[in-house]
This record gives sequence, C-alpha cells and structure tokens, in this order.
Amino acid sequence: MIKKLGIFAACALLALSLGGCSTQSKVSADLAIIGTVIGLAQSDIPSLVSAGTLSASDGTALGDYLGGADALLGQAQVCVNTLGSGGKAVDLLSCVNDFGVGLLSPSEQADLRLISPAAQSQVTIYVTAIVLADNVAIALLGGTPVAIPVVGSAPAASAADMAAFKVRLHLKKY
Repeated sequence: MIKKLGIFAACALLALSLGGCSTQSKVSADLAIIGTVIGLAQSDIPSLVSAGTLSASDGTALGDYLGGADALLGQAQVCVNTLGSGGKAVDLLSCVNDFGVGLLSPSEQADLRLISPAAQSQVTIYVTAIVLADNVAIALLGGTPVAIPVVGSAPAASAADMAAFKVRLHLKKY
C-alpha cells in the first residue's frame, strides 16, 4: 500500500507542479506518463523472459495487455486533444475515465488472468503504475478513481518495488 501511495504521490506532484498550465495540458502530461509506463513495460518484456522472470506465455499475455492499454491510451489522447485547451473538466474526465474503465474490461482482465503465479508480482508493478497514473488525472478532474486490477492472486506491489520502478520512470525526486 505504501508503494502505491508513493507512485501516486509522485504522479500527483508532477500533475500539480504544472500549476500554470491548463487542465487539458495537465491531463495530457499525465497521459504521457502513462505512455512512458506502457513503453517501459513493453521494452522490459524480452529481458524479463530471458531472465526467467516471465515465461514466454507470460510475456505474450503481458504484451497483449499492454497492447490493449496502449490502444486505450491512444483513444484517450485523441479525446483530450480534440477537446483542446478549452475543454471542460467533465468532458476531459470522460476521456480519462474511458481509459480507466477500459483497463477493467473483461478482455483486458483476461490477459491478466493468464499470468503465472511466478510472474504476477512483476506484472502487478506495471499494472499498478498505469492505473495510478490514470487516477491522478481522474482526481485532478474531480472524478472517482478506478480500482487497480488484480493480477491473479498476487499481493499488491511492495513499496520497494514501486520505488524502484518510480526511479526508472525518472520520478525519483518526487
């Protein structure tokens, strides 16, 4: 739980540090963070499979989940950009809510259920970071955060794991 709060706080501080920016700019910046998390996770898959942290089938399932998340992110970015700087908070909220709800869809959840018990804790780090970053934008717009999907029977990501991932995202100063 501490780990989740740490990365959430880092993302929230980043979003709030954009104080002079429009709400649309803040939401766009947060979506860019989500894109960075997805990209980093996608680039990690081959090395995690090589190291034995993920099996080949785990790598495929995670890749499928991340591909779906990336497609949902693209839709959210188009939605936010279409609204532009004059977009109302309620309309921007719809864009980021659609992303978060999409992550909880049965098709996205199906990919997470395929992850083996040995790989679940690693995959939980990525899933938690993606959802928490989306929840920053949702909170910025006054919405209700989406739940973090459960990856198999894995416990929540530990504080140490999330702190290490935060450093990899270059958020260590927050």
